[in-house]
Amino acid sequence: RDDGTSAVSDADSSLVGRLSLAIPWAPRVAGVEVTDSAAATLARSRTVYAPGPAAPEFALSDLLLYRSADEPAASLDSALAHAIAGDTIYRARAVGLYWESYAPQEGTAQLEMMVTVERTDRSWLRGARQRLRLEDQDSPLRLRWTDSRPQGTTTIARSVTLDLNKLPGGRYRVTLTMSAAGHAAHTSREIQLLEQ
Repeated sequence: RDDGTSAVSDADSSLVGRLSLAIPWAPRVAGVEVTDSAAATLARSRTVYAPGPAAPEFALSDLLLYRSADEPAASLDSALAHAIAGDTIYRARAVGLYWESYAPQEGTAQLEMMVTVERTDRSWLRGARQRLRLEDQDSPLRLRWTDSRPQGTTTIARSVTLDLNKLPGGRYRVTLTMSAAGHAAHTSREIQLLEQ
């Protein structure tokens, strides 16, 4: 925080916790430290946010992966309750993507959205086998739709559920793109897709 203070949670025995931080559009360092007084251990994570000199036309949050239920998550709290800690996803189970988009009130009401899932771990041997047609070509999964932003709203929460059952196991990059009126924003996340 600007005044140099820290936010500290109450001591309890819970192994799961959530923290939300809203910061102005300016360079910041955000950090989380977790201590276990019984085992005398410490875990620390810090991230630098350097957005640049001015706020963009619109922006996207990071992608939050969660174990999908019957309906997509309607809020951050419902997505966090089923969040996947890490980057390992199993093919047999659908995965949910949660994000927020930010735009000024006078911003564009119609937004073009696209989610792309593309393989990133193609080795030279796999590439050679594909050129010889001994193995199927990698084909990215792409979803496109038009989204509307209610008038007077600056922050919108969205989520989708992806069925990755037909993709082979491996490393993938999930990218979300939002575009309108010549402007675009992107956010991505790497995942490891496992067969079982």
